[in-house]
Parts: sequence; structure tokens; C-alpha cells
Amino acid sequence: REFVAAPLCILMASNGLTWALQRLQLQVPACIKNHPLGCASALLFVKGIVCDTLAQRMENKAVHDWRRSLALALYGAIPEAIMVQYFYGRAFPRAEALASSRMGKLAIALALDNLFLWPLLIYPTFYPIHAYCMDSAPPLVARPSDKGVGAATQSADQPGKGPDEGHRNDVS
Repeated sequence: REFVAAPLCILMASNGLTWALQRLQLQVPACIKNHPLGCASALLFVKGIVCDTLAQRMENKAVHDWRRSLALALYGAIPEAIMVQYFYGRAFPRAEALASSRMGKLAIALALDNLFLWPLLIYPTFYPIHAYCMDSAPPLVARPSDKGVGAATQSADQPGKGPDEGHRNDVS
């Protein structure tokens, strides 16, 4: 019985998975069409966490820094999604329509991207989000100190200071 039941369970599971993927394949394009900014926001939030997790593994970090992942996920979900939707989806194609040659379109795209988008929108939005997530949040990772007492309560981003010292949101 077990020999016959195992392949039958696998077949039923694969049929269920096939059905779920087919249903998802039908619903995703409609969701993207009806809610482009929401879908971009969700996708870029997940991308921020997944890519930073892979990067931290490549860096051989002993403990995952969730504040860094959160900063990248929030940046992706809020300002980056809006920029991608508006600038790359609408403004760039309209600006490129002004040029007649491929080189002209390329020059317009490079100028908009490097002279406007990066210095005036991307950097000014990323760094405050990153600073808020890294500096003002309570420490999520503790590391021991050489000083002995209170070693387990040290902040990972400010060695030598406990969790109540050195943070922006302190009352004292």
C-alpha cells in the first residue's frame, strides 16, 4: 500500500501545484495592470530583503543585520517604487520621444538618470531611510566587548555604548 500511495500523493501534489501556478499566472498580470504601484512596491520590498540577505551571506556575516535589510526593503517599497513607476515608466519614454536617433535617446536617458534622478531623488531619499533604520532603531544585534561587565548589551553599530547610550531617540 505505501508503495502505491507515495507516487499517488506526489502526483496529487504536483497537480495541485500546477493548478496553483496556472491560477497565479492568470491573476498576476491583472494585478499588475490594475495596481501597478502597489505591485511594484511589494516586489521591490521583497527584492530589498532577498538581495541584502544574499549580499550578507556573500560577505560571510556571522549574524544577519536585519536593520540593513529593513532599510533596503523600505527604500524599495516607498521611494524606489514611485520613481520606477513614474520616471522609468512614464517620464523617460516621453523625454526619449523628443530625440530622433538612438544616440539622442540614449543621451537624454543618461542625462535624466545621472543629472536629475540620482543626485536629486535617489540619494536624498535612500540615505535618510538608511540612517533612520541603522541609527535610531534599538540594536537588533549585540556583540561582546573586551570590557567585561555589560558586554552582552553593547550595540553592534556603536561599540563601547550600551543600548541606552548614543541613540537619537533617548530621553536623557
